[in-house]
Amino acid sequence: MGHSRLRRMCLIAMLTVGGVVLADTLQVGGAARTGAKIKSYRNGMFDYTLDGRAVDPMAGDRVSQIALDDDPVLSSAEQAFVGEKWAAAADGYQAALKATNRAWLRDWVLPRMLVAAERAGKFDVEVSAFVQMLGRDAGGAMRYRPRPVEGTAAGALTGAAGELSRASALATLSVTQKQAILSLLMDVQRVQGDMTGATKLSEQLLKSAVLDKADPASAKVQADIYVGSARLALVTKDYGRAKTLIEQNRALFVDGVQQVEALYCLAAARDGELGANASKEAMEDLAIEYMRVVSAGRGGGDRRYVPEALLRVGELQEQLGDRVAAETLYAEVTGEYKGSPAAARAAARQQQIKGKPGN
Repeated sequence: MGHSRLRRMCLIAMLTVGGVVLADTLQVGGAARTGAKIKSYRNGMFDYTLDGRAVDPMAGDRVSQIALDDDPVLSSAEQAFVGEKWAAAADGYQAALKATNRAWLRDWVLPRMLVAAERAGKFDVEVSAFVQMLGRDAGGAMRYRPRPVEGTAAGALTGAAGELSRASALATLSVTQKQAILSLLMDVQRVQGDMTGATKLSEQLLKSAVLDKADPASAKVQADIYVGSARLALVTKDYGRAKTLIEQNRALFVDGVQQVEALYCLAAARDGELGANASKEAMEDLAIEYMRVVSAGRGGGDRRYVPEALLRVGELQEQLGDRVAAETLYAEVTGEYKGSPAAARAAARQQQIKGKPGN
């Protein structure tokens, strides 16, 4: 047997299992395009062949899932993603990226890894995916920018802070990329309670905050700097500074999530300025401001602030003497946002109202 024929037979053996040629799969709607070989994923399009024939590229937003013939880890992660098994998907994607030598695969996996990690509550994995994506597509990465919240696991915050610190030191970063990393690190430090570190970063970022009109990601990064610094000012009870940071930069808050954050900062700053001796009219106006947060959050923005805003409106209604409205709002928080800190406080207020005379 000649060497060339032997090599061909070995190649066929490697590509065949049980007489079936191995191939990739693209799931498009309810149909699986088997017999595919994916060559690349670039600019949102899959370049592939089907049964050995050239076909038109496929838009990624039409594809719900892929499977690669030689990457069972990635294929399993994809299966977990479509099955909404978020933790398994996040871990699987992380393992697949470490093992792959396909550069194009990162453009498909990283946004899905960000989504899976966020829904699984794996904040450190979410940050890792964000940092990687930021280096490849800053504009795309900013659509998935992680946002730490009170209650995020301390270990995950520590891991995220370490990764962000290391990433910020890379010499290859553009100004926008570095500011994006540092603004997120500022948020992480605030949630950690590291006010010294967060304040230092805020001052550094505000001094260097300049909109780069040539960079599509710049506006979102600048907005994050201002809203993050405003959140920091709320913690230190510098309510005037928080309001100024938001009001002077209104034009930057065009993203839905950032709009909700800005509205929440304004309401919380106004709340802090009024204090405990606010007039009836002032409390009514404040309740309206918090309801703007609720409306914007439910309208496609960031729902993380909705339970806190509803709770505060309930407390204001209680102070205004409308117990029925207060109880209705508390019930909404405990019913829709079970397990949240706001729900726990709303439940406590419900019990206190029931214990008052006349109930």
